[in-house]
Amino acid sequence: MRQEQFDEEFANTYLVSLWEGFFGRRIDLLSQHDEFPDKFKNDFFNFEWNQVYDFFEYLLHEYSGFYLNYYLEKNINRVLERESSAYRLINEIFVPIINESETKEIQGAIDETDKNVSEHLRKALKYFADRESPDYHNSIKESISAVESMSRIITKEKKKTLSKALEKMEKDKIIDLHPALKEGFDKIYGWTSDEGGIRHGFGFGEGKDVGFEDAKFMLVAASAFVNYLKEKAIRAGVDLKE
Repeated sequence: MRQEQFDEEFANTYLVSLWEGFFGRRIDLLSQHDEFPDKFKNDFFNFEWNQVYDFFEYLLHEYSGFYLNYYLEKNINRVLERESSAYRLINEIFVPIINESETKEIQGAIDETDKNVSEHLRKALKYFADRESPDYHNSIKESISAVESMSRIITKEKKKTLSKALEKMEKDKIIDLHPALKEGFDKIYGWTSDEGGIRHGFGFGEGKDVGFEDAKFMLVAASAFVNYLKEKAIRAGVDLKE
C-alpha cells in the first residue's frame, strides 16, 4: 500500500470515529468522506468555549496510543499558559488552573500508585474539572477515598476506614508517620464523614455548600499525602502489592 493511500485511509477512519463518537451523528448521512473536513471545520468554529476543550479531551483520550505523550502534554500546557487560559492539561483532562507543583503532585499520584488509588483520583479530577456542571461534592469524596485506599494497601487491612488505618500505622510502627500529620488527616477525614459532612450530604456544617476552593484543596492535599505515604512505605520496606 502506498503511503499516500495509507494516510488517507488512516485519516478517514478517525474522521468517521469523530463523526459518530464525538458528534453523535449517523455516518450514512454523509455522501462521501471528502465532506468531512468542511463539516468539521464549520462545527469547530461554531463551538461554545467549553466544547473546544471537550473536543480535544475526546481526541486525547481516544487516540492517546498514537499521539499523547509527556512532551505533547507539556507543549499543550505551554500554549495554554501563553494564551492565559484558565485551564491546564492533567491526565487527558483540562483542569481549572492549578500551579505547576500542584499539577506534579496530582499527576504523580495518578501515574505512580496502585490502580485503585489512581482510579479514585481520576474520578476526583473528572468531577472537579467538569466545565458544565462541576461536582465538588463527589470530587472531595473521591479524593479522600484515594488516601483511604492507599492506607489500606499499606496496612493490609482492606476494610479499615482511613482513621483506623492511620491509627494502625502509628500503633504498629508500620511507617514513620508524624503524629501531627496523622491527626491532621484524621480530622479531615472526620470532616468528610460526620453527619454534616461530605459523605452524608451536599453540604457541611450549617448547610454550607462545598465549592471550588474546597475541592481543589482536597484534590491537591490528598494527592500529596498519597505520594507521601507511598514514599514512606517504600523507605520502610513495605510491600505495596495488594
